[in-house]
Amino acid sequence: MGVCGVGMAGIAFLLKRRGWLVSGCDRRAVGRIADWLRSEGVAVADGHSPHHLEAGTDWVIRSAAVSPEEPELREAERKNVAVFRRGEVLPALLDGKISVAVCGTHGKTTTSTWMTFLLRQAGLDPSWCIGGRSSLLGEVAGVGNGRHMVVEADESDGTLSLYEADYLVVTNVDFDHMEHFANEEEFEGTFSRAMCAARKAVIHCRDDRRAAKLGGCCAGATGYGFSEEADVRALNVRGGPWESEFDLVVRGRELGPVHVAAPGLHNVLNALACAATAMEMGLDAGIIRQALEKTALPARRFEVTGNVAGAMVLSDYAHHPAEVRALVRTALKLGRRRILAVFQPHRYTRTRSLRAQFPPAFEGVDELVLLPVYSASEPPLAGGTTGDLYAAFREQGVCRRVLMASSRSEVWEYAKRRLMPGDLFLVIGAGDVDRIAAWARDWAGHGEERSCQCGLPELSPASRIAADEPLAPRTTFGVGGTADVWVEAGSVRDLAEVQRWTAEKGLPLRVLGAGSNVLVSDMGLRGVTVRLAGGRFRRIERAQAGVRAGAGVAVPAFLSWCEREGVGGYEFLEGIPGTLGGAVRMNAGAWGFQLGDFVAEVVALDSSGATIMKRPGGPDGPVFGYRCSSNLGGIVLEVALKIGARRDSCEISARRREIGAAREWMRGLRCAGSVFKNPDGDKAGRLIESAGLKGFRVGGAAVSQRHANVITVDDGALASDVLALIEIVRSRVRATSGVDLEPEVVVLE
Repeated sequence: MGVCGVGMAGIAFLLKRRGWLVSGCDRRAVGRIADWLRSEGVAVADGHSPHHLEAGTDWVIRSAAVSPEEPELREAERKNVAVFRRGEVLPALLDGKISVAVCGTHGKTTTSTWMTFLLRQAGLDPSWCIGGRSSLLGEVAGVGNGRHMVVEADESDGTLSLYEADYLVVTNVDFDHMEHFANEEEFEGTFSRAMCAARKAVIHCRDDRRAAKLGGCCAGATGYGFSEEADVRALNVRGGPWESEFDLVVRGRELGPVHVAAPGLHNVLNALACAATAMEMGLDAGIIRQALEKTALPARRFEVTGNVAGAMVLSDYAHHPAEVRALVRTALKLGRRRILAVFQPHRYTRTRSLRAQFPPAFEGVDELVLLPVYSASEPPLAGGTTGDLYAAFREQGVCRRVLMASSRSEVWEYAKRRLMPGDLFLVIGAGDVDRIAAWARDWAGHGEERSCQCGLPELSPASRIAADEPLAPRTTFGVGGTADVWVEAGSVRDLAEVQRWTAEKGLPLRVLGAGSNVLVSDMGLRGVTVRLAGGRFRRIERAQAGVRAGAGVAVPAFLSWCEREGVGGYEFLEGIPGTLGGAVRMNAGAWGFQLGDFVAEVVALDSSGATIMKRPGGPDGPVFGYRCSSNLGGIVLEVALKIGARRDSCEISARRREIGAAREWMRGLRCAGSVFKNPDGDKAGRLIESAGLKGFRVGGAAVSQRHANVITVDDGALASDVLALIEIVRSRVRATSGVDLEPEVVVLE
């Protein structure tokens, strides 16, 4: 299971080559690796299913990324079919081979790739199974005619201790994989057992504290590095932004210069690991130097994938603070004008344990965007969310600008507008963030306009069009980015024209009311954002048995009209600063009332540009729920409301003052009112307070001390501060009470 992952794909290929009938599945069995396996005769299914366990299945191999609770694995258990982990099968495939197993927290893929290539250049024709593709080897696994086999030995689930390799290479031992190991001692133990079981030699990085400690316990172990204590050393390291060169010294004997087509001290160490291992195997120094000179980095290791608006796009698999630090230091040597980066944290457990170490690793990055955590089948974990990581960045203040994004596509659209000639855009992470790098590789929009304003239809003088309009002043939070195109629509005809044009261009169209219940992303809004600005949209009038009002009418203006006209029953809306259109769409309510109960008719602009009327209770009519609605028919233009109660103006005014007094404490605050919907039978504010979050702050956003279901912002706050705080509150409440709070505030991105 998980057969399209690079590690599992290699095992599937090797088993097939040994005569087994192999099939597999993955959540998304698409792409180059899946196609390769199919071409090799391995059946690959899309998605997991118990039905895959047909009669005749002898055993199942699972990736560590697949939960033991997966129904397919449960079915295997029910049928008494043996289930093995990847790391239990790969060591068995080394039997009968002269084996080289490369392990370590970082550098495994590069070192094992280069080691395989070195053996090929030496004429030994090895087999291999590695966790990454490269131009040197082609696919992630291969079968050679020689006796040697090189594998990347994974430590993530403890199966590293099952290896009995002839040559064990330990690149480093940085604590990781907290989802499996309870502490650092347990993590080190799996390396120690593998090192003790090595048959011929242990080759370890002498400069790594833990690797050196463990290697010192192995008789005859060979240490490599820069330090004087290393048996195999690199002296006089030099090089440019794309390559490295050093003088190779083995046990005091100088063997000449070595050139590697890869930058950074970490890659010098990877080259030293290969040289030290090859020397232990008795290979000639000249062959070693010639082979290393022809090396290239595997995919997603400092890989240039495209050019966007004159900016270089570089993709890297780094997902541990030590890896990120090495990447950023190497990237700084490129001398680009600015470094912008997107980072996708990998696993909640790693993010929680190492979140304080991540910000310093990004020092030198000018702007960083954080994506949601790539879970790798882990459930969300309080303290391990992207919001928690973002809070650590804000607290430490390392990068000049740090933002949060909700999706890869949001980052990509933002990057296309943000990047400028001379910039470097780093795409960092071990999950599916590499899709952004692929979009950059395939992008053909080098000359496209930064704004989509070009070609907008001509509107009447009643409407206004602007490009790159700041939206922060148009929301009650007062934070957020800009709208690519802003339209203040003064008529239904103009609105219909804008709707037709955006549909024709395939651009998003949003309607923003008073901005009282929304959070606009710091990355801004693509496409066209519309406000209903005048004419019919701002009109209020008496109607048959009720009131008819435009969707652009502000709720306070509506309440003042009701007070003058003696239309009672709507006082519960006092203090809500939105528009009637937004209030209908969100079914605004308070004090036991909700606006949907008063709606007699909704007039909307449908997708074809036609004006339609819908009545609650009618065929396909509007449906109102708790802080939500459906079947409104499109963009709400106006609404007909029933008379709630007939009262005189003095009575309405008194009730408004009474309700307003209860909300007086919020006057002047930059907030959006209640952030979360109340769960059944409880109050969101009570749950947040019980989680100890009153007053909790991220950057310029804080949970109110007065009411825990309100988030307020200060000057200098970012929308990302609020977004992070929302995520942290949800995760902490989920951990303390088991309730998953549903946001009432709508995030626009």
